[in-house]
Amino acid sequence: MSGYDNPAFIGAIHYAVPAMTGVLLHRRGIILTAILVILVAAAVNYLRPLPAVAAQFTENGSRSGSAAHITWPAQAQSAVGVVGGGVLAASPGQHTRPIASVTKVMTALVVLAAKPMQANGDGATLPPVTEAQYKSYQQEQAQGQSVVAIQVGEQLTELQALQGMLIPSGNDIAELLADWAYGSVGATVTKMNEKAARLGMSDSNFADVSGISSETVSTPQDLVLLGEAAMSNQVIAGVVSMPNVDLPVAGMVYSVNYILGEDGIIGIKTGSDPQAGACYLVAVGTDVDGEDETIVGATMGLPTIQEALQDGEDLMDAVRPLLTIRQIVHKGQLLGLYHAPWGATTQIVALSDLSAP
Repeated sequence: MSGYDNPAFIGAIHYAVPAMTGVLLHRRGIILTAILVILVAAAVNYLRPLPAVAAQFTENGSRSGSAAHITWPAQAQSAVGVVGGGVLAASPGQHTRPIASVTKVMTALVVLAAKPMQANGDGATLPPVTEAQYKSYQQEQAQGQSVVAIQVGEQLTELQALQGMLIPSGNDIAELLADWAYGSVGATVTKMNEKAARLGMSDSNFADVSGISSETVSTPQDLVLLGEAAMSNQVIAGVVSMPNVDLPVAGMVYSVNYILGEDGIIGIKTGSDPQAGACYLVAVGTDVDGEDETIVGATMGLPTIQEALQDGEDLMDAVRPLLTIRQIVHKGQLLGLYHAPWGATTQIVALSDLSAP
């Protein structure tokens, strides 16, 4: 009998083969599992969003250019800009001051964000005026605030409410709109400050919806940004261009901005605070090198509304002949280089011409 026929050897083989097979299968399972884990990890790593990476941008040339000298209104701080173009110039020494009823421009913007309407429509209908809202109106009237007559049960359309707030400057109407749009004045004020931040109004704070609070403050530069946003909204632009309007209970009411229509003035809002004086956010439609443009200006810190209106008009008269359209980017122009951390460099090239006032 050979060694291979030995029963002990055969028994050992019968024992060893399954054992070795089990070890091999076990190892194969480990290897397959490891491969699967590696593949899954690779897939996750490939598909996950790239983390933010620091890179450098090299600008090609300079964006600066010559600017005509502006004679700023005396005693006031002012700024000017163009809708779609941002602030173009501002007088030195900008500091925050109460803006009074100019606040209502921001109120209109956030109300329309919550309750959008067509430019040529009436919008939704507000809930009936409550007893509490009517009593608030009476209190504000007794305090000498700027109010528009309302009565219990009266229902205004959204358009009528915006007209009552922006044309005769009704504080009570601003509160009606705030309650309707966001449930309370406080909630609306929060939205106003959020909107201000998005517009880049870094020196502004809103503490109420009508401007009666002296803690509602801004600067001319910030107000120009507000005015540009307002005149970009067809509903607001349409309302602030109206010298008067006939409301259901109040009857015919008139804009405090009594120079509307003069020298191309198409808005926007006046404000007056007993301590801080008067301010005026003004817009003028004009032709600049064959292009229709809307110039926006703001003037603050004057003693009376009459002086604010006059200075606003003078500012627009001074700026209008100095404004020109300049092509600042040509199609195909190299604007800069983007340097990635891993060494790659990408050209940034203009896809089209760009002109700006």
